[in-house]
Amino acid sequence: MYFGCKLSLLVLFSLTFMGCDGLSLQPRLTADAGSDLTLEPDSEVVLSGQGKSRAGDELSYSWHQPEGQKLVLSEAHHRDIKIKLPADSSSSFYTLLFTVTDQSGNSATDSLNITVKLPQNLPKMIADLDAKRLLLPVALDQLHQLQINIVQDRPANSDVRLLGVNGSSSVQVELAAAVAGDSYPVLVARKNAEGEIVEEQWQLVLTGLPIVYISAEAEISDEPKKPAYLTLIEPLSEGEFSVFTSDMGVEYRGNTSQGYAKKSLDIELWESASNTHHQAEERKVKLLGMRKDGDWILDAMYIDYARMRNRVSTDLWRGFAKTPEWSDASSYSGGTRGKLVEIVLNDQYHGVYMLTEQIDRKQLDLKDAKEGKVRGVLYKADLWGDVDGALVSKFEADVELPRDDQVQWHGWQLDYPKEPSAEAWNSLANLYRFVRSASDEEFKGGITQYIDLDNIIDYTLLLNVILGKDNQGKNTYFAVFDQTSTDLKDNRIYYIPWDMDGTWGRNWSSQKDSHVGWLDNTLLERIDSTNPDNYRERLKSRWQLLRTTHFSQANLMNRFDQYAQALNDSGAIERENARWGAQLFDDKGADLDIELERLYLEDWSASRLNWLDTYISENF
Repeated sequence: MYFGCKLSLLVLFSLTFMGCDGLSLQPRLTADAGSDLTLEPDSEVVLSGQGKSRAGDELSYSWHQPEGQKLVLSEAHHRDIKIKLPADSSSSFYTLLFTVTDQSGNSATDSLNITVKLPQNLPKMIADLDAKRLLLPVALDQLHQLQINIVQDRPANSDVRLLGVNGSSSVQVELAAAVAGDSYPVLVARKNAEGEIVEEQWQLVLTGLPIVYISAEAEISDEPKKPAYLTLIEPLSEGEFSVFTSDMGVEYRGNTSQGYAKKSLDIELWESASNTHHQAEERKVKLLGMRKDGDWILDAMYIDYARMRNRVSTDLWRGFAKTPEWSDASSYSGGTRGKLVEIVLNDQYHGVYMLTEQIDRKQLDLKDAKEGKVRGVLYKADLWGDVDGALVSKFEADVELPRDDQVQWHGWQLDYPKEPSAEAWNSLANLYRFVRSASDEEFKGGITQYIDLDNIIDYTLLLNVILGKDNQGKNTYFAVFDQTSTDLKDNRIYYIPWDMDGTWGRNWSSQKDSHVGWLDNTLLERIDSTNPDNYRERLKSRWQLLRTTHFSQANLMNRFDQYAQALNDSGAIERENARWGAQLFDDKGADLDIELERLYLEDWSASRLNWLDTYISENF
């Protein structure tokens, strides 16, 4: 649930149509529970629902509260009801369901959400029991004008009670001279192993990043998702906090990365506690201003000495790549959004992560199946090849085409739809067959029937700016908006990049990499050599334009600097080093040094851009 201090709130809204006769775009029956509300504890309010039947039937009404601290619903089977919130409300969020039923038994349901403005003593902190510290998130731009009431507060994840700060029992912490990363000696009371209340000296640590606390009873593994509980505390302006809690399932994600000490996590928010992923109902909410969804990634960024390469690369793609000219791409997002957070897992600090959206049908606004026909499709290239070493995802081998029962095919995975079929593989199989078998003349005249050249140009330039060697074949998505459409802009394949951490001068094993070299694959190479629709001239022109905007070194370094500043100013990089510095991948325990890595990024990117300027000028 979402807790809102002062005016912080989350509105959840859902509308269900039932009993549609299929003859009209308008539903047969509708229900409207009214607008969502924000109320004080002990408030009393009258709710008035509305129902409409297209057939003019007499309607019956009912109100129901599915879960949470129970409210007294007077006249629950009437359209209008009166409710009163408890004065000592233990919940900050209530959901009521309003159902309209017609004479034939058809029904429609709408939800109304009530956010309760609770007092300021909500949990604002997370306890790191091993380090004996309390993590308090504070908005970085508000540090010099804050006074935060925290004495007597309890962390969200512990029975620890804060008694005093700097030896005082004052009700406020004065932050006028504070900076993120500062720590204050605090006195806390907690239960020891014998159950006795003892007083201990801890540290109160300020951070400018949101904090994610995960409580998981079972050991986390790679599939299936294990039940867990999430608390997300986000610092807002003027000393306010947003606190979100939810049941969820959690598992490790990735292939090679699951062998690292610090692992990425895949989480799915659940409406209520569940023993298995299959029994759980997904809960879709907006987190940290990103899209409304239930599936999220917590990216460990373990091999990246800067803890930002993938994020900067994705932000860059979202910033410059042309939006496909799909007939209805109103919700299209060619890449994910992500926000830096710090994680405490089972009361132990677990490091800096990037909370990130998923790449899926919703993110790309692909058409879902209709009347049994596969429309939008999404393929994920996550392997270089198969046991025979065929580099299929780079179009470098002749292999048998996929069967209709295959979910995976020589390094490709059918990401959407989830049910495999011959139809679902059509777009990729047709492209692969054409790339491998067409003569140069046929290729030049026909490749634009399969792919969009503007997208190919943008992907080629991104691939080479970041020197994404791991993204030539694997770590790539192919997306098709609607393969049943007769409109070329709807049924062609589009490149979508992902997982770009082995980039910007470091490879997949974190080792420094040369700034020299041009990247392509068999598909890109054939496009280059046959030059369909003046591809080479268009790529050169696009490069020259982007070098004055998105690809200028100043703009590129500005993207890195924003994340570097957040990591440094929050003090998070020091805590990351304390947790993982001695275990950094393939570097004999060297600590992260964001300033040193930034200088390397600056030098490498300058050399890379200069090399590309010369190469493109001479070869295109």
